[in-house]
Amino acid sequence: MKIFTSRFSYRELGSSGLVKISIASRPPRSRVGYRVISYRRLMPDNIELGDRFDWRYLARLEMYGVELISDELRGLSGGGDSVLLCNENVVAGETCHRRLFAEWWAEKTGEEVMELEDVVAGVQEVLF
Repeated sequence: MKIFTSRFSYRELGSSGLVKISIASRPPRSRVGYRVISYRRLMPDNIELGDRFDWRYLARLEMYGVELISDELRGLSGGGDSVLLCNENVVAGETCHRRLFAEWWAEKTGEEVMELEDVVAGVQEVLF
């Protein structure tokens, strides 16, 4: 099971074949055209991003632990590869909790969680 992150509006999502899992506290800003499963455990509280949020969010991840989150993600994705979604465009420099999760996951499991847009861009660079 491989995990990626992305934003709802990323144009390559619909054809990606990945299970789309929302970890956003707000719905997509526009119609997405694909099925999205919500995973509340990874959704942020109603707190602005910043040092205090980071600490609280990471503490919550620690409380749940890798085993529980892994089991639940595996259940939601049917064991397949998935992409965790939110609204922010981190490639353009916006901050989002999905990257906090990605860093935490990599630290705890040794498994990198890449931003899907970066992966696709890298593949296109190799092909062209």
